[in-house]
Amino acid sequence: LSVGDYNIAFGQGITASSGLAFGKSSETINIRRNAQGILPYRSVDENLFLRGGAATVGFKRIDFSAFYSNKFIDANISAYDTLSKEALYVSSLQATGFHRTPNELEDKHAIREWIYGFNIGYKTSSFQMGLTATHTEYSAPLIKDQSDYNQFDFNGKENWNVGIDYSLRFQNMVAFGELAQSKSKGIGYLNGLLISLHQHLALSVLHRHYDRNYHGLMSNAFSESSRNINEDGIYVGIEYKPSKKWRFTAYSDHYKFSWLKYRVDAPSDGADYLAQLNYKPSKKIEMYGRYRFEQKSINTSTEEVVDYLVAQTKQGARYNIGYAVTNALTIKSRVEWVGYSETGKSKDNGYM
Repeated sequence: LSVGDYNIAFGQGITASSGLAFGKSSETINIRRNAQGILPYRSVDENLFLRGGAATVGFKRIDFSAFYSNKFIDANISAYDTLSKEALYVSSLQATGFHRTPNELEDKHAIREWIYGFNIGYKTSSFQMGLTATHTEYSAPLIKDQSDYNQFDFNGKENWNVGIDYSLRFQNMVAFGELAQSKSKGIGYLNGLLISLHQHLALSVLHRHYDRNYHGLMSNAFSESSRNINEDGIYVGIEYKPSKKWRFTAYSDHYKFSWLKYRVDAPSDGADYLAQLNYKPSKKIEMYGRYRFEQKSINTSTEEVVDYLVAQTKQGARYNIGYAVTNALTIKSRVEWVGYSETGKSKDNGYM
């Protein structure tokens, strides 16, 4: 039972997952979300939590969770009711928590947000499955300033999401995934596989698809973008541990966006690669070397009649070493290079 501020995390995060979640990293195998249900809220962020009440009741292999949230949120108000001074509609929802300027103070607690829903989960030692449904409503409709790239984004006063998730363990493999739909009829889904190929070698594979009109207002699933919308991608990661001292990790992620994005005036694609080698010669010393390469499309920055797309490339190399002087004190040192380039422009470099 939770009364007050709390977070929820069900399935793989496509239907409902408030709070923060990590994406791609050097931990290339850890791509599966471990749904923890209702969680206590322990942070100071002003937006990424629910406020109200939630409870889970368990009976043998079945858990039933229900939650309700009612709180004010920040929003950019576009029009006021001249008598009540309440917002008639807003152009965006603000999640920064900043209230430093007169305009930011006007956005503070501009509208009320209601969220409620439930989850039913079934679990055995090797299989689990869940059904999640959520409903979100605002006291004033969200009406965004229309552009070509955002015409399929959420607009309105209310939204609902329904999703089914699963996880199956068989010998040295774990398969997992989730399928969800929003009020707009947009679909979002992902499927993943974790395989232990050898006692020293592991493999992870994940495919995701989010429609350009899938509206997951509490979605927080694996993706390249910050939102689970307008994306297809396939991710492959490996981890190789030849000994206790050495560990090699790498991933490859290829993705495409079937519709326009901000500053990308055409369908586009991209790729992201990372390789890292860790070496721990003793309990006190640990070091690693890393290389990362990412390329995607962006509008040309030159003055043209048509904003055609050019390749944007980012790459970086890093060497990091840490020495544990005592159990309470560790000294670290790092050298790093980052390169940035766009087609038709000179390269930029940064060193640290």
